[in-house]
Amino acid sequence: LNNNFGELPPALISGYVYKDAGNDGIWDGTGAGISGVALTLTGTDDLNNPVNLTVFSDINGRYDFVDLRPGTYTVTEAQPAGYLDGTDTAGTVTSGSTPGTAGNDVISGITLVAGGVSSDNNFGEIVPGGLSGFVYVDANDSGTRQSSETAIPGVTLTLTGTNDLGSITPLTTTSDANGFYEFSDLRPGTYKVTETQPTNYVDGQDTKGNATPIPGSDSTDDISGIVVVSGAVTPNNNFGELLPASIGDRLWLDSNGNGIQDGGELGVIGQTVTLVGGGADGLISTAGDNTTVTTTTDSNGDYAFTGLNPGEEYQVTFSKPGSTEFTTPDATGSNDTNDSDANPSTGAAPIVTLAQGQNNTTIDAGVYTPATISGYVYQDASDDGMRDGGEPGISGVVLTLTGTDGAGNPVTASATTDGNGFYQFGNLPPGTYQVSEAQPAGYLDGQDTAGSTGGNTSSNDVISSIVLVSGATSTENNFGELLPASIGDRLWLDSNGNGIQDGGE
Repeated sequence: LNNNFGELPPALISGYVYKDAGNDGIWDGTGAGISGVALTLTGTDDLNNPVNLTVFSDINGRYDFVDLRPGTYTVTEAQPAGYLDGTDTAGTVTSGSTPGTAGNDVISGITLVAGGVSSDNNFGEIVPGGLSGFVYVDANDSGTRQSSETAIPGVTLTLTGTNDLGSITPLTTTSDANGFYEFSDLRPGTYKVTETQPTNYVDGQDTKGNATPIPGSDSTDDISGIVVVSGAVTPNNNFGELLPASIGDRLWLDSNGNGIQDGGELGVIGQTVTLVGGGADGLISTAGDNTTVTTTTDSNGDYAFTGLNPGEEYQVTFSKPGSTEFTTPDATGSNDTNDSDANPSTGAAPIVTLAQGQNNTTIDAGVYTPATISGYVYQDASDDGMRDGGEPGISGVVLTLTGTDGAGNPVTASATTDGNGFYQFGNLPPGTYQVSEAQPAGYLDGQDTAGSTGGNTSSNDVISSIVLVSGATSTENNFGELLPASIGDRLWLDSNGNGIQDGGE
């Protein structure tokens, strides 16, 4: 009796390998299964025999270890290529068995009794996400990339942020020949891309993933709050750049005062030039939102402001050496290349708006040192046209200056001789002048003499064609006058014919 054969119902361990789209550790159904993944069972059965078995997940991602004896087991997953490690979940067990503990790609400590079942020992995997974009020249500064706009290669982009595991280690990449960059194999999370501003460009508008341009992004070079989900690439996180503009030309000594840079005229060295503009609203105003920078003219009188934001207003203001004055502006009318642009009172040039890539080399300024004309009105005792020592001056004589400056503008002035007969016309721009004398009462006209810079005395009481260059001092433009002489006596009746005026005749 009782020659019995005891048998054990087999135990079972099963589960799924799946795409965990929500990254929540919850298997979402067979459509999410990942097939062909190797699962290895290790452990020891009730007979103290080691166990080592391998199966592969089926088309639905399911795997099963069947016909198991009671024992304690571990299931280890071989991480599938093309996926990121997700959440693993220990399964449920039937009565008498003990569920396992989930670790990284492993569920350990599953204890089975005879006929025990441990199911839903699942391995969640994440389909990588990513983000991408372009670095490009935003030709119309719209913040929207057009296919025709020029790519900028070789720009460094840095990725920071947090994913489901916490803060990430920063990653870098570089834009390719098409200006394209991409960060791939990303876990779900929220990220920020920071651009290293490319040289030879100024910052334009940045755009977050096909959205409208980011307000204020032209001063930040980063796009933050980019949400990446499993299995999707967030595109068009774009960085628009602008071709910088520049402005500059020359401060020069306008020797002839014609308001034009003529050949051979020297530059003014070491003078401060100030640029105002590039404010938050792009307009020059009194709102205090403008940028002010300065530079100094070089050995040729040249100056330049480079790397300027296009599409904004700028104004150049020149300083001048203390003894000089600004020359006539806009002497050529519409040709700004060679004429002076500085307001004579303020030194400020007109406001200009710079386009992308524009190098405006038309903003210049001429200066001159004021000239003088002087001389004497004097009693020319020797009537030789030479003002000799001891010949007295004639005071109170009115002299009139007429002429034109180098730019053709009329100039008039008057002066009166002092107690020494001296007169002077000062603070004159370079030009061509004549001095006319009002003939003083009580004198006869003498010889007039052109001064140190020459002139013409062919007209009476006028010295004409006095040519003055910058800083010239024309002296001894003199008007000689003569004291009038007289003659007279008596016609008489010479009663006694002796030829002598006798008394009573």
